[in-house]
Amino acid sequence: MEDKKNRYFKVINKFPKKRITLTDEYLKVYKEHYIANRGGSGFAHSIAQKMESWMHKKVSGRKGKDILELGAGNLNHLKFEKSFVNYDIIEPFKDLYQNNSQIKKIRNIFVSTSDVTHKYDKIISIATLEHLINLPKKLNYVKVYLNKMEYFKLQFHAKENLHLNLDGF
Repeated sequence: MEDKKNRYFKVINKFPKKRITLTDEYLKVYKEHYIANRGGSGFAHSIAQKMESWMHKKVSGRKGKDILELGAGNLNHLKFEKSFVNYDIIEPFKDLYQNNSQIKKIRNIFVSTSDVTHKYDKIISIATLEHLINLPKKLNYVKVYLNKMEYFKLQFHAKENLHLNLDGF
């Protein structure tokens, strides 16, 4: 048991992460490649999207009426959710979703977890949390927005097998 606790704190203590600031030239290239990757443009990106679809299927298995998606990207998870009443997203990168026809299904778009004003019975995050600069801080917000005894589902790529206990924050 102590080994799991040590692994947990070893990962948590890596936060907040630090990122370098990109020059305008590199930022333009990054933006183009990121949009192509998330949109499934090209053969390799298309294959990657198909391989990632298992995460979306797994997360959509539990129904929710009021859903918050952390890091909604290009709204590619929406097609997997069939019976929601309200669907809100947190996504700071507008270029990923702004021209998406699915946007009409979104009730609220937030830039940050600190902007959220509602409670949810389902909060999801798919292949997003591993990219956050300050994961523990963001998870603290998630606890606040989740209705008591409801559902929080994470799917992410991890180098370490880590199970997060939200009561630990």
